Amino acid sequence: MVTKQDILSYIDKIPPIPDSVRGCVNALKSDDLTKAAQIASNDDALGKYLISIVNRASFGFSTRITDFSQIFGILGLDSAKQILTSYLISILAPKKWEVFEINNRDFNNYQACLIDNWNLIIDQKKYSDKYRTASILLGSSIIVSEELFKAHKKDLDILLSTSSLSYDKVLSRLSGLSLADIAIIIGRDWDVDNEVLEVLKVAFDKTTDIEIEDINIAKFLHLLTFYELSKGKMLESGLNNFIDFDIDFVSDIYEDFNTIVGVGS
Repeated sequence: MVTKQDILSYIDKIPPIPDSVRGCVNALKSDDLTKAAQIASNDDALGKYLISIVNRASFGFSTRITDFSQIFGILGLDSAKQILTSYLISILAPKKWEVFEINNRDFNNYQACLIDNWNLIIDQKKYSDKYRTASILLGSSIIVSEELFKAHKKDLDILLSTSSLSYDKVLSRLSGLSLADIAIIIGRDWDVDNEVLEVLKVAFDKTTDIEIEDINIAKFLHLLTFYELSKGKMLESGLNNFIDFDIDFVSDIYEDFNTIVGVGS
């Protein structure tokens, strides 16, 4: 139904990073807020996305922020890279979703909620800012799965209805690539830090041959992703069956997660 070559061929067709995004990152690395702001202001789509994210209630601004120098100054490099990566994922999204019953507003809201709650975890647990991008990379796998399964939707529906397999398991058995593998391949093309990609691999494939700084960061990522996929439109779309949730893997951080994210409050 879907082969490894199908996946790799699709990924090869993903457009390169837009000059505006690469330019913003490079300018921020050089602490040139003025240049980064100028680049963002010249790309309407990127500018609107940045403004929509930073003006969410979670950022705590009392007035609406539209000045890009101020936005980048507040965000800093790693938070800006997180949001710029989320933007890259958003522009890959299809105009019409067919496999998963969502639309781009639903998808973008899912990504934004991941950013909000992942940043809470990063800040509360005092993890390195370099890991901020880890939260949203699996979104690229959702889009790739949507596109690859479109032509096989009937076969996929039959397979899922007659088994307890997740989308991750289906893809892994068909192609030998997990959803984490897909996100990692795309992340490498987007120059995402290798440490971030390793956390992604441990979080979703629970591989034991990769040593990361703190195994708990992978556990928080695993739990948060499933938590967000099990809410609202994502639950209704069937995306709560996207990954295999491993409750044993996250049992020792469960209460801490609930406290930080405010589950049940």
